Amino acid sequence: MAYTNGEYYEEEWKGGMREGEGVLLYPGGNVYEGQWQNDKREGKGRFSHSSGVVQNGWWVEDVLKCSVLTKNKTVLAPEASSPDKVEAASVVRISDSGFLPHLGLRNYKEVLEEGRQAVMHG
Repeated sequence: MAYTNGEYYEEEWKGGMREGEGVLLYPGGNVYEGQWQNDKREGKGRFSHSSGVVQNGWWVEDVLKCSVLTKNKTVLAPEASSPDKVEAASVVRISDSGFLPHLGLRNYKEVLEEGRQAVMHG
């Protein structure tokens, strides 16, 4: 479905609202792929910025509550708390296993799940 503001949504609907899995394309080239509930982003999703930065995260009531920022398979350091700060951020490379053993960090998916749990039960 095309919206008057230039956005375009495709995939699942229920009762005239975005529901289930869906993709929202923004006019500037950004893309949200993920879960929807009651016409709002809700649950697991990925927001791909036109700059190449990707936020894999968890949405509650259309608000991103926690995420892991990546660019070209690189996890961005904590100071890259928003996409507009990415270029100045220091970075660490993800190993093939998806772990960051040299930093003592666990798999980013586990960290993201802990963040989701904190949001849901926090």
